[in-house]
Amino acid sequence: MIILIVEDNLNLATFTSRNIMKEKPSWKVLVTGSCFEARNVTDHITPDIALIDLSLPDGNGLDLLFELRIKCQNMPAILTSASVSKKLTDEVNSLGGYMVLEKPFDFRDLVAVLEDAGGRTGQRSVDAEDLESRRREEKADGDLSPYSPWTYSPKSGLNYHQMLNRLSGLLAGIRAFEAEVCAAAGDERAVREAAGEYVDRLCRIVGDMTRMVNSARAAEPGKGRQ
Repeated sequence: MIILIVEDNLNLATFTSRNIMKEKPSWKVLVTGSCFEARNVTDHITPDIALIDLSLPDGNGLDLLFELRIKCQNMPAILTSASVSKKLTDEVNSLGGYMVLEKPFDFRDLVAVLEDAGGRTGQRSVDAEDLESRRREEKADGDLSPYSPWTYSPKSGLNYHQMLNRLSGLLAGIRAFEAEVCAAAGDERAVREAAGEYVDRLCRIVGDMTRMVNSARAAEPGKGRQ
Protein backbone atom coordinates (compact mmCIF):
# COMPACT_ATOMS: atom_id res chain seq x y z
CA MET A 1 0.00 0.00 0.00
CA ILE A 2 1.28 3.49 -0.88
CA ILE A 3 0.56 6.32 1.57
CA LEU A 4 0.93 9.97 0.53
CA ILE A 5 1.56 12.40 3.40
CA VAL A 6 1.07 16.10 2.64
CA GLU A 7 2.40 17.98 5.67
CA ASP A 8 4.64 21.07 5.89
CA ASN A 9 5.79 20.31 9.45
CA LEU A 10 8.98 18.42 8.60
CA ASN A 11 9.42 16.84 12.04
CA LEU A 12 5.84 15.61 12.13
CA ALA A 13 5.99 14.29 8.55
CA THR A 14 9.32 12.53 9.16
CA PHE A 15 8.33 10.93 12.45
CA THR A 16 4.91 9.90 11.10
CA SER A 17 6.41 8.23 8.04
CA ARG A 18 8.97 6.39 10.19
CA ASN A 19 6.28 5.20 12.58
CA ILE A 20 4.14 3.90 9.73
CA MET A 21 7.03 2.05 8.08
CA LYS A 22 8.15 0.53 11.38
CA GLU A 23 4.65 -0.76 12.04
CA LYS A 24 3.96 -1.73 8.41
CA PRO A 25 7.28 -2.54 6.65
CA SER A 26 5.51 -3.55 3.43
CA TRP A 27 3.87 -0.12 3.03
CA LYS A 28 5.48 2.69 1.06
CA VAL A 29 5.25 6.25 2.37
CA LEU A 30 5.69 9.35 0.19
CA VAL A 31 6.16 12.68 1.98
CA THR A 32 5.39 16.04 0.38
CA GLY A 33 5.30 19.46 2.01
CA SER A 34 2.96 21.43 -0.24
CA CYS A 35 0.08 21.25 -2.70
CA PHE A 36 2.58 21.75 -5.54
CA GLU A 37 4.67 18.76 -4.50
CA ALA A 38 1.58 16.58 -3.97
CA ARG A 39 0.33 17.42 -7.48
CA ASN A 40 3.70 16.54 -8.98
CA VAL A 41 3.82 13.20 -7.17
CA THR A 42 0.29 12.23 -8.20
CA ASP A 43 1.12 13.05 -11.82
CA HIS A 44 3.35 9.98 -11.79
CA ILE A 45 2.15 7.81 -8.91
CA THR A 46 -1.34 6.98 -7.70
CA PRO A 47 -1.28 6.52 -3.91
CA ASP A 48 -3.71 4.21 -2.16
CA ILE A 49 -4.41 6.74 0.61
CA ALA A 50 -3.62 10.44 1.13
CA LEU A 51 -3.10 12.08 4.52
CA ILE A 52 -3.50 15.83 3.96
CA ASP A 53 -2.94 18.67 6.43
CA LEU A 54 -5.56 21.43 6.36
CA SER A 55 -3.07 24.30 6.31
CA LEU A 56 -0.38 24.13 3.64
CA PRO A 57 2.08 26.85 2.57
CA ASP A 58 0.61 27.18 -0.92
CA GLY A 59 -3.04 26.34 -0.43
CA ASN A 60 -5.87 24.85 1.59
CA GLY A 61 -5.96 21.11 2.29
CA LEU A 62 -9.65 21.04 1.41
CA ASP A 63 -8.92 22.28 -2.10
CA LEU A 64 -6.17 19.68 -2.52
CA LEU A 65 -8.48 16.94 -1.23
CA PHE A 66 -11.04 18.04 -3.81
CA GLU A 67 -8.45 17.90 -6.60
CA LEU A 68 -7.10 14.49 -5.62
CA ARG A 69 -10.56 12.99 -5.27
CA ILE A 70 -11.15 13.86 -8.93
CA LYS A 71 -7.64 12.91 -10.06
CA CYS A 72 -7.56 9.57 -8.15
CA GLN A 73 -11.25 8.83 -7.69
CA ASN A 74 -11.01 5.69 -5.58
CA MET A 75 -8.32 7.01 -3.24
CA PRO A 76 -9.48 7.61 0.36
CA ALA A 77 -8.27 11.04 1.53
CA ILE A 78 -7.90 11.85 5.22
CA LEU A 79 -7.70 15.48 6.33
CA THR A 80 -5.70 16.34 9.46
CA SER A 81 -6.33 19.47 11.53
CA ALA A 82 -5.78 20.85 15.00
CA SER A 83 -9.23 22.47 14.86
CA VAL A 84 -11.93 19.93 14.06
CA SER A 85 -15.56 21.03 13.90
CA LYS A 86 -18.80 19.57 12.61
CA LYS A 87 -18.75 22.06 9.75
CA LEU A 88 -15.28 20.97 8.68
CA THR A 89 -16.23 17.30 8.97
CA ASP A 90 -19.35 17.88 6.87
CA GLU A 91 -17.27 19.69 4.24
CA VAL A 92 -14.78 16.82 4.03
CA ASN A 93 -17.64 14.31 3.72
CA SER A 94 -19.28 16.39 0.98
CA LEU A 95 -16.03 16.30 -1.00
CA GLY A 96 -15.80 12.53 -0.75
CA GLY A 97 -13.06 12.58 1.88
CA TYR A 98 -12.66 9.60 4.17
CA MET A 99 -12.54 11.42 7.52
CA VAL A 100 -10.99 14.24 9.56
CA LEU A 101 -8.24 13.24 12.01
CA GLU A 102 -7.60 15.63 14.87
CA LYS A 103 -4.07 16.62 15.87
CA PRO A 104 -2.23 15.58 17.90
CA PHE A 105 -2.89 11.92 17.10
CA ASP A 106 -1.17 8.74 18.22
CA PHE A 107 0.45 6.85 15.35
CA ARG A 108 -1.19 3.58 16.44
CA ASP A 109 -4.59 5.21 15.95
CA LEU A 110 -3.38 6.53 12.60
CA VAL A 111 -2.27 3.10 11.43
CA ALA A 112 -5.67 1.66 12.40
CA VAL A 113 -7.40 4.40 10.38
CA LEU A 114 -5.13 3.77 7.38
CA GLU A 115 -5.80 0.04 7.54
CA ASP A 116 -9.54 0.63 7.61
CA ALA A 117 -9.35 3.15 4.79
CA GLY A 118 -7.17 0.83 2.73
CA GLY A 119 -9.70 -1.94 3.13
CA ARG A 120 -12.35 0.29 1.60
CA THR A 121 -10.34 1.43 -1.41
CA GLY A 122 -12.53 1.21 -4.45
CA GLN A 123 -15.76 1.31 -2.46
CA ARG A 124 -16.10 5.11 -2.49
CA SER A 125 -16.12 5.89 -6.20
CA VAL A 126 -17.15 9.48 -6.82
CA ASP A 127 -18.57 10.97 -10.00
CA ALA A 128 -16.30 13.90 -10.96
CA GLU A 129 -19.15 16.08 -12.27
CA ASP A 130 -21.21 15.50 -9.13
CA LEU A 131 -18.22 16.29 -6.92
CA GLU A 132 -17.48 19.49 -8.84
CA SER A 133 -21.11 20.54 -8.58
CA ARG A 134 -21.10 20.00 -4.82
CA ARG A 135 -17.91 22.02 -4.48
CA ARG A 136 -19.40 24.96 -6.40
CA GLU A 137 -22.45 24.89 -4.13
CA GLU A 138 -20.25 24.91 -1.03
CA LYS A 139 -18.25 27.85 -2.41
CA ALA A 140 -21.47 29.75 -3.05
CA ASP A 141 -22.50 29.28 0.57
CA GLY A 142 -19.78 31.66 1.72
CA ASP A 143 -16.15 32.16 2.56
CA LEU A 144 -14.18 29.16 3.84
CA SER A 145 -12.41 31.35 6.39
CA PRO A 146 -13.96 29.47 9.35
CA TYR A 147 -11.59 26.63 8.42
CA SER A 148 -8.52 28.79 8.93
CA PRO A 149 -6.30 26.93 11.42
CA TRP A 150 -4.61 30.11 12.66
CA THR A 151 -6.61 30.38 15.85
CA TYR A 152 -5.39 32.89 18.41
CA SER A 153 -6.15 33.41 22.06
CA PRO A 154 -7.89 36.80 22.39
CA LYS A 155 -5.81 37.49 25.51
CA SER A 156 -2.32 36.33 24.65
CA GLY A 157 -2.16 35.96 20.87
CA LEU A 158 -1.03 32.36 21.33
CA ASN A 159 -1.19 30.41 18.09
CA TYR A 160 -2.96 27.22 19.10
CA HIS A 161 -2.55 25.64 15.67
CA GLN A 162 1.23 25.91 15.85
CA MET A 163 1.25 24.61 19.41
CA LEU A 164 -0.83 21.57 18.51
CA ASN A 165 1.28 21.01 15.41
CA ARG A 166 4.42 20.95 17.60
CA LEU A 167 2.69 18.59 20.04
CA SER A 168 1.82 16.28 17.13
CA GLY A 169 5.48 16.21 16.12
CA LEU A 170 6.55 15.57 19.71
CA LEU A 171 4.11 12.70 20.13
CA ALA A 172 5.08 11.13 16.80
CA GLY A 173 8.77 11.57 17.67
CA ILE A 174 8.40 9.80 21.01
CA ARG A 175 6.71 6.86 19.33
CA ALA A 176 9.35 6.75 16.58
CA PHE A 177 12.11 6.84 19.20
CA GLU A 178 10.48 3.92 21.02
CA ALA A 179 10.35 1.92 17.80
CA GLU A 180 13.99 2.69 16.94
CA VAL A 181 15.26 1.69 20.38
CA CYS A 182 13.24 -1.54 20.39
CA ALA A 183 14.55 -2.42 16.93
CA ALA A 184 18.14 -1.71 18.00
CA ALA A 185 17.90 -3.57 21.33
CA GLY A 186 21.18 -5.37 22.00
CA ASP A 187 23.19 -3.08 19.73
CA GLU A 188 24.57 -0.42 22.07
CA ARG A 189 26.02 1.71 19.27
CA ALA A 190 22.73 1.78 17.35
CA VAL A 191 20.81 2.70 20.50
CA ARG A 192 23.22 5.56 21.23
CA GLU A 193 22.91 6.88 17.65
CA ALA A 194 19.11 6.75 17.79
CA ALA A 195 19.09 8.47 21.19
CA GLY A 196 21.39 11.22 19.94
CA GLU A 197 19.25 11.92 16.85
CA TYR A 198 15.84 11.76 18.50
CA VAL A 199 16.67 13.56 21.74
CA ASP A 200 18.13 16.51 19.82
CA ARG A 201 15.02 16.79 17.62
CA LEU A 202 12.57 16.37 20.47
CA CYS A 203 14.39 18.94 22.60
CA ARG A 204 14.19 21.43 19.72
CA ILE A 205 10.43 20.91 19.53
CA VAL A 206 10.07 21.48 23.29
CA GLY A 207 12.26 24.58 22.95
CA ASP A 208 10.03 25.94 20.18
CA MET A 209 6.92 25.39 22.28
CA THR A 210 8.52 27.03 25.33
CA ARG A 211 9.44 30.13 23.32
CA MET A 212 5.91 30.37 21.92
CA VAL A 213 4.36 30.20 25.40
CA ASN A 214 6.83 32.71 26.84
CA SER A 215 6.25 35.12 23.96
CA ALA A 216 2.48 34.87 24.40
CA ARG A 217 2.82 35.39 28.18
CA ALA A 218 5.01 38.45 27.69
CA ALA A 219 2.40 39.91 25.32
CA GLU A 220 -0.41 39.67 27.87
CA PRO A 221 -1.49 43.07 29.28
CA GLY A 222 0.28 43.91 32.52
CA LYS A 223 2.73 41.02 32.26
CA GLY A 224 5.91 42.16 30.52
CA ARG A 225 9.03 41.44 32.51
CA GLN A 226 8.67 40.00 35.96
